[in-house]
Amino acid sequence: MLRVERLEIGAVTALRAAGEIDGEGANALRSAVETCVADGRYHLSLDMSKVEYLSCMGAGAMLECLSLLQRYHGDLKIAALNIQSRRLLSTMGLGHVFESYESETSAVNGYKQEAA
Repeated sequence: MLRVERLEIGAVTALRAAGEIDGEGANALRSAVETCVADGRYHLSLDMSKVEYLSCMGAGAMLECLSLLQRYHGDLKIAALNIQSRRLLSTMGLGHVFESYESETSAVNGYKQEAA
């Protein structure tokens, strides 16, 4: 089961995920991102520090979310990936697709650096 908490930090929406991003969790992540898009929020960070497991379906959902945001000239920056998740993304050839940061603060600041 995946829980996603949403926090607005200026122009960036921080999503804090906790649990497993598997088949069921992938749906919860998609839903959270789709809600952000419906609210006109296209610059997201995804804090994965409390994600215990990422499946291939979950990684696919992350890619779908990124693609959706990019249609609105947005982005999905990833924060605090654990080793298992990092390896999975790399194995799937997605390691270079997502901007990855050590912390949520760094991911949010990544947007500020782009604007400067």
